[in-house]
Amino acid sequence: MKRIMKEFKIDEISAVDRPAQSHAKMALMKRMDGVVLEVEEEEDEDEEMEEEEEGDMEVTLKLKPKKGEKMDAFVSRFMGDKTMGEEYPDQKQRLAVAYSMFRQKPKAKKNHSPNDPAVEVSKDIAGENAAEDIGTAHEESMSEIAKAQDALKAAEQKIADLQKQLSRATQLSSFSDLEKNMFKGMSDAEQENFLSLRADQRAEIIKRAEDANPVVYTTLDGTSYRKSDDSRLVQIAKAYDETKKALAEQVEKNLAASYSKSAAEELTNLPGDESVRVSLLKAVDSITDEAVRAKVTESLRAASGSMAKAFATVGHRSPVASNAETKLDELAKAHAAKTNLSFAKAYDEVLRTEEGRKLYAQFSDENAKTV
Repeated sequence: MKRIMKEFKIDEISAVDRPAQSHAKMALMKRMDGVVLEVEEEEDEDEEMEEEEEGDMEVTLKLKPKKGEKMDAFVSRFMGDKTMGEEYPDQKQRLAVAYSMFRQKPKAKKNHSPNDPAVEVSKDIAGENAAEDIGTAHEESMSEIAKAQDALKAAEQKIADLQKQLSRATQLSSFSDLEKNMFKGMSDAEQENFLSLRADQRAEIIKRAEDANPVVYTTLDGTSYRKSDDSRLVQIAKAYDETKKALAEQVEKNLAASYSKSAAEELTNLPGDESVRVSLLKAVDSITDEAVRAKVTESLRAASGSMAKAFATVGHRSPVASNAETKLDELAKAHAAKTNLSFAKAYDEVLRTEEGRKLYAQFSDENAKTV
């Protein structure tokens, strides 16, 4: 409906780079007081201008809610439409128009004659209702925009907090155990300051703290007790270490006695003294494969049994050592001095050599022939 404003007061005229009604026209004239001018209505021009405005509105109205379409879906479609993007490049303005378009309800059409006054009245009412709906939609859209902006700020703050936590965790992961222990005992403000320091500065703080609180006792398992720790805990730790040490010594003695007994009963005929045979048993026990360990033990017992005849008394011999025995002793002593081994260990290694085996065989023959 065409409206002609004939009487109004203009307080301000502002120029804008993008008007709300780009095709609207206004004629301004000045006149002297007391002179009445008659202005002829240019109906043809006004009707043409109205048609152009309606054409512009059709561009917007082409994109309207579909039947049953929800507001979120329509607003998303409106915001992503290329034509609406060109028509309303400002996103806030386009969002407000989208909300307004969704809330505009189509009015039911009635059949009236063109000159029926009811048509004019209904058009006026429709225009007023549309203006009221647009105003309400604008307020609601601005409220939605404010909520979205608040949500965006909250999300940005949350992201900033998460990034700060990630940076803190990354830095803590690079700390040494001493730095981590120092960090745990600090207040929040001290922790923030500690994180901002260089590695050498953190080391200096740790050193000063350790100098002021020296270690007074270190347990057998490496636990350190400092001057600030409860003295009763230190005494308990010392008593526990003493008990643990005594038990370990007793276990070692029992194990040594067990090895000595086994060496005397099972390997009594093997070359070397008791310490050599005990070393053999310990070496066998260190074999992790149980089946292999059992086979090696059986081989040693068989070797000891097969050599029993060599030590059987079949007569008496001169107390003077044979040449083979003397040579074996000399080789063992020389090998012990050269390798820094005990005589028993050196004797055993000499027996494993070709020369040692020949001398031992010779020694066994001499024993067998001596009566």
